[in-house]
Amino acid sequence: MIGFELIKGNNTFSAVIKNGVSSIIVDRIIRDNRNYLEVNFGGYDVKNNTYPRWYRKKLYLGDKFLVKVKEITENSPEITQENDQEDYFDHNPSIGIELSLKGEVISAVISKGSIHLITTIINNGTKNEIDLDFVAKDFISNEVKPKKYWYRNTLQLGDEFSIEIKEMEKMTLPLETE
Repeated sequence: MIGFELIKGNNTFSAVIKNGVSSIIVDRIIRDNRNYLEVNFGGYDVKNNTYPRWYRKKLYLGDKFLVKVKEITENSPEITQENDQEDYFDHNPSIGIELSLKGEVISAVISKGSIHLITTIINNGTKNEIDLDFVAKDFISNEVKPKKYWYRNTLQLGDEFSIEIKEMEKMTLPLETE
C-alpha cells in the first residue's frame, strides 16, 4: 500500500493507513507570543477511529529531511501523543521552510503569520489521492488582511521531496490569486 517514508539523518520512519489519511505536516508559526517550528507525521485511521502518530519533533535552523512516496509494508512504531506545542521558543523571523520537489525549489518566510507544508495520502482501500500543499499567511506591518501564498502539487508513487529549515531573505512561494 502507498505511504510515506520520512528520513531525517540516520533515522527512517514509515507509515501507511489502509483506510484513512496519512500526513506529514511542517508548521512555522509567528503570532503574538507563539513562535515555533515543528514536523508532525501522523494520520487518521477511519476503521479504528484513531489518530496514530509516528514522528513529531521541533525543528531548528539547519534541519533537513527527505520524504518519499512509496510502497510501505510495515509501519514504524507509534509514539505517544505529546502536546508540547505550548513549549514555544524564539526563532529568528528570517528562518523559513524550503521545499525541493521535481526540480523546483520553493521557499517561504514570514515576519508574522503562519507557514504550513502539508502532504497527504488519502487511502480508501482501493484507490488513493496524494497531494502536497505549501501555504503561508503573512501579516505584513499592521495590515488587517494578510497576504496569502499557495503552491499545490499532486504526487504519485516514486516521488520524493526534501525540506530544509534555513535562513532566507525572500518568499518564492507564489502569491495566491483570488
